[in-house]
Amino acid sequence: ASTFVNRLKKSSADEGSIGNSLNSALTGKLAIVGAAPNSDDIDPANQRLLGELSGQQRSVTNDVRWIQEDLERFYARTQKPIHKEVYEDMAKSLIDEKLERLREKIQMNHTFTSRKLSKNWSDRLMSWAEKLEGPKPDGNGSGGDGGSGGGEEKDFEFMLKVMRMVQAEQDIRGRTRSLEQMLRSLKLSER
Repeated sequence: ASTFVNRLKKSSADEGSIGNSLNSALTGKLAIVGAAPNSDDIDPANQRLLGELSGQQRSVTNDVRWIQEDLERFYARTQKPIHKEVYEDMAKSLIDEKLERLREKIQMNHTFTSRKLSKNWSDRLMSWAEKLEGPKPDGNGSGGDGGSGGGEEKDFEFMLKVMRMVQAEQDIRGRTRSLEQMLRSLKLSER
């Protein structure tokens, strides 16, 4: 279960980082508020920023979707009520759909709304992590449960690492394709 806590906390931090970047974009010298995303009114640097933040949001959305699916399968094996509760909370919140809508809002330069939603989802992800984490030990514990179920937890963590590696490889391939297309278009425009 600690894997889920760490993954939810990471997603919360990533979502918070997106919100902070949006906040900086709103309050910085290069304010991007009020311009259509593909118009001449928006600076190319800000267009790139919106594209990068949209890509980061897509990554967070995918991570959260994986967490939700993995949590459902983990509950099916362990039958622990806390896992069911968090999974059901996530499902009821429609987080995967709403994070995808948030990505679209970022892409359309709805910066103010996106910043607020990003902060809310970051807080929500953190609350689910804290719920799974349970109360903090006060240092007077008896030393744990004797290690039962440790092998299954390690297998699950290994599987998640492999899945993350595959996802990272796919992301690298996608970025490589984008860069190659950009390079080809630059070469064509130079002619």
